[in-house]
Amino acid sequence: MCAHGQTEIVKVGDREIPIDACIAPIVRALNEGGVETAMSCCGHGEGDGFIMLADGRILAIRPVGAFAAEGFQAMAERFDNLRIRGGR
Repeated sequence: MCAHGQTEIVKVGDREIPIDACIAPIVRALNEGGVETAMSCCGHGEGDGFIMLADGRILAIRPVGAFAAEGFQAMAERFDNLRIRGGR
């Protein structure tokens, strides 16, 4: 996560908005893809972040810690094992 104040300008509708630098690529991609955002915050390492969409939905942003990373690795290994055995 970036420090408070580290921003990038992102076009949202007809406005240019400063967005936390570490999530600016995600916010930019959403808006360029037709999913308009309303507000966002990365959490700055002090808590979960979020991206609120213009339609009211909220995308949660959670830092990936060591435990989660190990979980992703285990899931990838299970997927590889299934593929090797001919499973889906």
